[in-house]
Amino acid sequence: MLEIKNLMDLEPEERMKLYNEAMLLHQKFGFGIIKISKKLQISPSTIYGWVYKGCKPSKHKRVKFTKKLLEKLYVKNQLSLRKISEILGVDERTVRYWLMKFGIPTRPSMILLGRLRDRILTKKRLITLYVKRQRTIREIAEKYGLSYEAVRQRLLKHGIKRRDVQFRTKYSKAPFSGDPIEASYLLGLRAGDLTVNKRSSKRIRISVSTTHPAMIELMHALFDKYGKVMVIPRKPPQRFKKRFLKARTYSWEVYVDVNSTFDFLIEKPKTIPSEIMRDVNKFLAFFAGYFDAEGYVKLSSKPMRKCIYFILRVKSKDKGILDDLYQKLKEINYNPILSTLSSGFTELSITHKNEFFDLLQKLPLHHREKIEVRDLALWIKDKKWADVVKLVRNFRQKIKEERAQCIREAKLKWLSSH
Repeated sequence: MLEIKNLMDLEPEERMKLYNEAMLLHQKFGFGIIKISKKLQISPSTIYGWVYKGCKPSKHKRVKFTKKLLEKLYVKNQLSLRKISEILGVDERTVRYWLMKFGIPTRPSMILLGRLRDRILTKKRLITLYVKRQRTIREIAEKYGLSYEAVRQRLLKHGIKRRDVQFRTKYSKAPFSGDPIEASYLLGLRAGDLTVNKRSSKRIRISVSTTHPAMIELMHALFDKYGKVMVIPRKPPQRFKKRFLKARTYSWEVYVDVNSTFDFLIEKPKTIPSEIMRDVNKFLAFFAGYFDAEGYVKLSSKPMRKCIYFILRVKSKDKGILDDLYQKLKEINYNPILSTLSSGFTELSITHKNEFFDLLQKLPLHHREKIEVRDLALWIKDKKWADVVKLVRNFRQKIKEERAQCIREAKLKWLSSH
């Protein structure tokens, strides 16, 4: 008796190999269904489906359904039938069949849930709870076992106006100090790393994504007095261009919600504002903020040379900002070098030793890594490269290890909460 192979017991590559062989036997050598079936030990109905119906073998491995697996995915993780079918590589009906077989009750569909929510959250009830009794959206959601978004959508649907943001806010938000030097520094940082979005008429969100603990510390130092600084892990983006593959890593998103007195940060500056260009102290504060975001200090030496090369450099695609920095630095008796690179970046450098130290000491830096490298540069200023090369390398390794540890912590935090 002919032994028939169970294709689902085979690896996807083996199934595809049998499919290609069957199609070759039929198309090139004219074999019939029964003859191919006997030769390859495959069911005739399977061969018929491949040859005449255009079917192809499944690319997925055979899934062994267990009650424990489905309870974890469907009950504990609250995944939908569609999501589970995508993960396991099977049809939704297969997932539903095994749920029923194991006695796991299925949840109602989204359509039924929507109708149920409409019955619970009537306009009259929402006006009573939200308007008259001044209950929050979260309190209403918890009362009826619904999500925050479900209640918010019903408020919009019934045309019930939301309350003032200040009434609903969880953390107090202090107004901006009004200090022009602080404002100039924040504008410089905004031109570099910060992302600023207007969330409502009275709430602005300032955020940054980073893998450097020094940047997290900087956000706390700058904004703790104005609002609650939140730090949450982020997983790597799924799609990335080839040249950005190194950036595919876990990171931290640091954000703070502040009030409308920070509206001067909403628009990202493309050039340095004229009032900052006219005042040297404001200009240096702006430059410090931009340098904390986009700049770096290079300490190096050429082979067979004893001296140390000190370079202060800013590299970005903000040509307007760098052009203004160049012009103002020339105006206050520095000799910067401005270069346009083939990659589309513009690079501003200070290479003269005396100018390097003079400018670096005048910049009111706040970023810990930039402050540490400035202090290191000042300490090795008059030393030979051979005497300090180990110290410089140890410093670089320290920054590298701090960043690696920051990435590991973000990964662990994200995986433990998802």
